Amino acid sequence: MKKSFNYSRWFAWIDAAVALLFALLFARSIYAANAAAAEAVRLYGRNVDSGALLYAAAVVYMAPAAFGFGLASLSMFLTFRFRWVVHGLAVALAAGPALFLVADALLK
Repeated sequence: MKKSFNYSRWFAWIDAAVALLFALLFARSIYAANAAAAEAVRLYGRNVDSGALLYAAAVVYMAPAAFGFGLASLSMFLTFRFRWVVHGLAVALAAGPALFLVADALLK
């Protein structure tokens, strides 16, 4: 008997990979922000805002996106009824700021 293709499992693996990617980007961004702050302290003796924007981008954008895709992956693996809604919200959460920046650049 031929098995039918299961889209939920396929998207679950993709969501898990994207969640891992955002989690790694989050960790790397926090590390880079702390390194920039340490470099400013080493060079100037104090730190005002070195790495602050990168830290904010990691906390405000990358961490929620990693959580959203992780939740979407879990809901796809467990075949929850609302799995496609969670997946759509995760994609919107990740793509929303990028689409906003593209629209802003095009409308200037």
